[in-house]
Amino acid sequence: MTRRTPQVYDYLLLFALASVWGGAFVLTKIAVDEIPPATQTVYRLFLSVGLLWAIFLWLKQALPRDFTTHVLLLLAGLLNTAMPFFFIAWGQQVVAPGLTSVLMAFMPLVTLIVAHFFTDDEKFSLPKVVGVFLGIIGVAVLVGPSILVGFGGDILHQGAILLAAGCYAGNAVVTKFLLHLTKTQLITLSITYGFVPMVLFAWLIERPFTLGYSFAPLAAVALLAIFQTVLASFLMVMLINRQGANFFSQINLLIPLFGVFWAFLIFSEQPSINSGLALLIILLGVFVASRRFKPDSTGA
Repeated sequence: MTRRTPQVYDYLLLFALASVWGGAFVLTKIAVDEIPPATQTVYRLFLSVGLLWAIFLWLKQALPRDFTTHVLLLLAGLLNTAMPFFFIAWGQQVVAPGLTSVLMAFMPLVTLIVAHFFTDDEKFSLPKVVGVFLGIIGVAVLVGPSILVGFGGDILHQGAILLAAGCYAGNAVVTKFLLHLTKTQLITLSITYGFVPMVLFAWLIERPFTLGYSFAPLAAVALLAIFQTVLASFLMVMLINRQGANFFSQINLLIPLFGVFWAFLIFSEQPSINSGLALLIILLGVFVASRRFKPDSTGA
């Protein structure tokens, strides 16, 4: 399948999704200060599944019949919800949001590698590689050298966040094989499949339904469910359907920028002097990575 060069609408979708996910690290940090990682993930998925099944039934969607589709949905659910939600929440118990952003920025690079080997239409290209590395440099400039000082200091927690980036990269490719489903089928069933094993896991290690929490972390989890899970999932599927896994993966280069924006808007945190330069580098990286250069047909 040959995809067309991204249009303005595709960039608007990418920025809309980045703006939604940009607040996730802040909300996760608020929640994880009181709610353990696995329990937080269960609550988030529980609310998401309830909303999605209400939409599913209202639209009178049907369940897929073939076994392979359900296996892929299970894999998508684990890679896009249960595993990365837990890994990020667990990692952010120790890792600062800024360093988390840098670690998650490696997701486009992982997606580039995975997509090359498991898809027919998203192979390596010089623009993609250059664009990804420009984006990672831009994210590093955004968070500044003081944040990067902690890199490698806590291998387990930082490694968990890198694993989350790998999960999202894998899901971006798996989702390509599920685009024959409706958006509601794909999102509802995959998140449901991710929710079920997470309940069992959380019950074993944290006893999620026997603990009480205050309003602020529960509100943060509710917002994560509505916006960063349900709404973002629909935007994600639309984007992958239109432009593929590699273009979608550039989202992790933009998320830190929107994280800075939300922190300024909500908490009046002043952006660093590096923000403007970082924005230019990241946007250049996204633009270069999304270019598709046709070979010279003249033979020159």
